[in-house]
Amino acid sequence: MEKQKSCILKKISLTVITLLSFKFALLSQVTSVNYLIKYNDTTSKYDCYLLINSGYATTVAKRTQFNAQYTILTPSGTDLNISERFMPLQNNNTYNGTIPMEWNIGSIIRSPQSQPQNNFFSIIVSLSPTSQYNNLYSGDTIKLFSLIVNPLPQCKQEVRLFQTGVDPNSSAAGMGGADLSNGFHF
Repeated sequence: MEKQKSCILKKISLTVITLLSFKFALLSQVTSVNYLIKYNDTTSKYDCYLLINSGYATTVAKRTQFNAQYTILTPSGTDLNISERFMPLQNNNTYNGTIPMEWNIGSIIRSPQSQPQNNFFSIIVSLSPTSQYNNLYSGDTIKLFSLIVNPLPQCKQEVRLFQTGVDPNSSAAGMGGADLSNGFHF
């Protein structure tokens, strides 16, 4: 009888541990992010960052980069190039990746009728080969890539992030149906 009670207690303990582990795994993810762009006076480049607002990611699956769009507006008459890439790292599942993932310009809309003072550059991440971040925690700021804007505007704040609800949506004149909303998925 004692042996049977011990066996039942072990089964209950294993079930509870398994359920708690599953719940912990579900909760271990980044749940909110923001983008940040800052002009770097030393390099004369714009550095683009990912800010982790809440959640965390420590498993390979949760650290793996999926779709992302990072839309930058520049003054009309300027051009934008990605000059350096930093994160995520290709094949970084065991934290030994050294090659940054490719961020590329996906769409360019120059001086649309609905906002002719700006050019719109949609920057997207390549999904192959897979890439991962190192462990991510709420409060982290991760540099993703740097940009060169040519000619450099006198007012550095003229290069900025797309703002949903402020900047033209996909149906606005001259936007060609492009959804340029910023988005990020792990």
